[in-house]
Amino acid sequence: MMIRRNSRSQGRLILASPAMVVSACVLLLSLIQSTRAQQDTPGTQEEQLDYSYDPTSPIGPSRWSQISNAADLSPYAAYPTLDLDGNECASTYRPSPLHIRPTPDRPFAECIDRHEMLTRQIDPNMSCTPFDATFSITPHTLKMSFPPTDDPLQNGCFRPRINLSGNFPEEFVFSWLEVHARSDHVIDGKRSDAEIQQVHLGQGEDDYMVATVSVLVEATARRDNAEFQWMLDQWQEVADGMDRDCRETNGGSGRRQRRAAATSATMKGRKERIERRRKLIREHGVDVIANFALQTKEDYAREYFGDNGQALSHHHQQQQQHRRAQYGEDSCRADPRGHGCPGYGKRRKAFPHTLWLTIYYFGYRGSITAPPCPDIVNWRILDVPLEISKRQYQQLTTLMDSYRDESCDMTHGGGSKLDRHGENYQPLRDQGAVDIFHCTPDDFRWWMYLPEDQ
Repeated sequence: MMIRRNSRSQGRLILASPAMVVSACVLLLSLIQSTRAQQDTPGTQEEQLDYSYDPTSPIGPSRWSQISNAADLSPYAAYPTLDLDGNECASTYRPSPLHIRPTPDRPFAECIDRHEMLTRQIDPNMSCTPFDATFSITPHTLKMSFPPTDDPLQNGCFRPRINLSGNFPEEFVFSWLEVHARSDHVIDGKRSDAEIQQVHLGQGEDDYMVATVSVLVEATARRDNAEFQWMLDQWQEVADGMDRDCRETNGGSGRRQRRAAATSATMKGRKERIERRRKLIREHGVDVIANFALQTKEDYAREYFGDNGQALSHHHQQQQQHRRAQYGEDSCRADPRGHGCPGYGKRRKAFPHTLWLTIYYFGYRGSITAPPCPDIVNWRILDVPLEISKRQYQQLTTLMDSYRDESCDMTHGGGSKLDRHGENYQPLRDQGAVDIFHCTPDDFRWWMYLPEDQ
């Protein structure tokens, strides 16, 4: 029997039977399934969204506001709770991307976050792995996505989540990432070689917005970055598959056959992982699913900000330990690299959060940098770039321009919507009234965990 708290019971403890727990979990998963699992993998209908990054094109950035069906064909349209109110590309309310730099007249605003972007502990059996990812090439970008549901019974896995401090009571769930080369955002006069935008969907009260974590990329490393190379290899298989389809035409029609975007490498072992997760659900359904679903809005807020010192379960006892490690008498303030607290350590990140090299970032409220440009984005732009080699950057830019439509046009522009240089960044917008903040070690340090919670 487990103990839970009813938000309407004014602090009374209510005992929940196993049957009640199972019913609650089934209801929660059915809600997740109804809003996520029925949607297509992002990118499918984007192939029909006709816009270009070429400034000389009649559908280039200066004319994005004239695309009437952008809100219907955007990959964000697959999520009906998001606040997509027609085409907002002409709006100046919360524009993106921006030139991020302080000026004497307009310094950075105060950091609004009280802690780093917190993540869940990795479940070795249920958490999504790189091999659960689907890699795809669209006319506009390179993408990687996870299954649209957490339910292992629906071929899902527990997707990475981030918590953006107390301003947002709910978690944001990773859905997909996309690559822009060169970068959309400019930092203090410098446009980076690329920008990896990791899109996280809001939940509960925050389900109308997204949190996008941007990893800037610089081609300055002397050696290849191994993790990034693995990602490039997956996109390379997709590109090779499109070329192969064009050579092996469909019955001599000269049109390439459409195939699933998943690569053979990501498919390796997927059936075995799905079956193993289903077996765990069948054998330990209450424990596996309920423990993951336990952190509701109320529970997750209590995890970091307390419950009058009263622990309600083993889960909450762990969170009490976490709070004491950060704020208690025996707390330890780690250095900016996360060192200096004996017995405690940083939490391991799940892919693709493994691309983060820092916990510090620039932030602001802005918009999506593609039609229909809705102003629903909480931007977090990491202030330390990921370094890759020049060879890797050359492969990246070649892959960016490797999309081929069904006509199999092998020249530049054969279905690709990049500019004439093979790039897909949006021109900078005027900052207007938007406040940009910068979170640094003066604002918070690494959240420290006991070894069993890392």
